Amino acid sequence: MDVFRVCIRHFVVSHVVKKNLSAYLDVDFDSFKQFRTSVESRNKRTGEVKWPFSLIFFYETKFISKLDKKLVVIKLCHRNKLSKDKILGTVTLDLHSIATGPVHHDLVITNNGTEVGRLRFDLHMEHYQDSVFELHDIQCKIKPNHIATSDSKAPDMDPYLSYSYSFDTDKTSHTTKHLDATYEPFWSELKPVWYKVTLKDIVDAHLSIKVRDDRFGHKDKVVGEYTLDLRNVFTFNDGQPVPFAGELCSTFHKTVVGTITGAIVFRKQPQMGQMTGGVHTDTGITNGKPVFQAVPLPKILGDITSPGPVPQALPPGWEARLDPARNRVYYVNHATKQTTWENPLTPHEVTAARRWTPPPAADGGPSAEEQAARRIQRTFRRHKNRLQAVKADDALRPSHIVDNKKHPAPASPASPRSSVGPVPGSPAAARPRSATGNAPASPRMRSSTDAGPASPASPRVSRTVEQAPGSPARPGPGPSKLQKMPSKEDAAASRIQKSFRRHKTLERVKKDPTAGLPPFWEACVDPKGRIYYVDHTTRTTTWVHPAHAQQQQYHPSAKR
Repeated sequence: MDVFRVCIRHFVVSHVVKKNLSAYLDVDFDSFKQFRTSVESRNKRTGEVKWPFSLIFFYETKFISKLDKKLVVIKLCHRNKLSKDKILGTVTLDLHSIATGPVHHDLVITNNGTEVGRLRFDLHMEHYQDSVFELHDIQCKIKPNHIATSDSKAPDMDPYLSYSYSFDTDKTSHTTKHLDATYEPFWSELKPVWYKVTLKDIVDAHLSIKVRDDRFGHKDKVVGEYTLDLRNVFTFNDGQPVPFAGELCSTFHKTVVGTITGAIVFRKQPQMGQMTGGVHTDTGITNGKPVFQAVPLPKILGDITSPGPVPQALPPGWEARLDPARNRVYYVNHATKQTTWENPLTPHEVTAARRWTPPPAADGGPSAEEQAARRIQRTFRRHKNRLQAVKADDALRPSHIVDNKKHPAPASPASPRSSVGPVPGSPAAARPRSATGNAPASPRMRSSTDAGPASPASPRVSRTVEQAPGSPARPGPGPSKLQKMPSKEDAAASRIQKSFRRHKTLERVKKDPTAGLPPFWEACVDPKGRIYYVDHTTRTTTWVHPAHAQQQQYHPSAKR
């Protein structure tokens, strides 16, 4: 089982055209880890959306050779308060490119092949292994003139080794067995040590070996020290001894006191490591440096980490510049004061063949993208013309015209049938009567007497014209022209208000299902989001609120 330590942080979204952007990110890491960020708004000054957070977890896999088939999908979503959230675009990466590429990423957010913005983030994916380090055949030769002796016949030194690795945060010092009276100690095999490290930890670390004297009077005195850079001896060949040799130097005076030789063995070492520096973009990797010479490299649009060909000089009057928004080079012609994405040194045929154009329709007409663009333009122009017409109508409206919303016209006279009372003895005569003496209307009908007294004016008149004194009467237009129909904007606003009220009702019901209900009643929500009511006494359900049902029972003429 291979283990990777993953750290994702510093998400920044920019160059998104959508106004009033309230966005969040939905991240799926190979179906192993899914998470969603908080909802953030766009910064008005920079136009960016930032998520200043960090997420750290450990990713485990048994198929490290198939990381190029495993994906990380990042979705940019817009939060809608009154409707379903909308996915604006996605960014997709394979785990092999992440584990072997740079930490920094600057990628384009696409939606069906269309660029909708850019996403910048840092993704650390470090391969952790329980690596084994072994030392073999350590041979030291100490110069006698650097050791104070009391007897010229026998060496005045009992040597032993202490060694440590710089990536060990606990700074543990490992020791060997003590030898007696020798200037040329030899240790055939030292005890192996285990560390959970990454490839970068190993190649950036060093091994410190110290020769100490354990004789009485020189307890644990450091006779000489040697430092081995692990980058110079590291290998991916498991179990292969790598020899080393060097000089032992005194700790304080840095003078050579002897020599040391030996071999080091690496086992279960990490196989992958991320690059040092560099940025991963849509065109590849720029300024990336492999962490080690034989480490696997990413397969992102070809390997462009090696130095490319020497660029040719541009024609006179031309200049190459970098667009920071798209991280793309464009060219400026100072003679014509124009800019272009095409390199003036590149033949026009090659550039034209590389440019993508929408596929035409099967019948030779406009493509689907062109038709959609035309529909959007027509809708925009129609909406703009309608708003201009409404503004012009309000500006030219005479002051003596009164709006029927503020001053409603009298209702039309009641029909003859409504003025005729019920026949005595009929079932209608037994019905309860209202204050006016007529039978109340059905729950879905309104009585003609509710609108006020009858008027001789024509029916359905929506505006009343105040005639000037002495002017002839002006014939009123027909009902079809004066009837004011709600506009599309009013209908949309009404639907939004209804949806908002329904959303508030659902929140209230989920918070307290029994609020505002009689005893033993409960409000529930069905799978479609509709509210119904349960009477636990009679074990029945209904769509009508109990209070409204009682009101309709005692007041049949009440409007539902």
